[in-house]
Amino acid sequence: ETTDSAPAPAAPAAERAKLEKEQDKLVKELEGLRASLSNEAFLAKAPADAVETQRRQAAEKEARLAKVQELLG
Repeated sequence: ETTDSAPAPAAPAAERAKLEKEQDKLVKELEGLRASLSNEAFLAKAPADAVETQRRQAAEKEARLAKVQELLG
């Protein structure tokens, strides 16, 4: 058994399909969050904790999206 350190392909086909699906989902979710966070009426009326929750969710999804895109190569 050899354990040479040849790099693995970016992502096998099944994993790649899963990552692409997750990427699409994250993009759609981020679009919704960004729309809310750029809506002055929402920002003016929503409780501060709700706005902060959406900002945190957007940041988390952006970080995950970056990771998914990195894995996809």
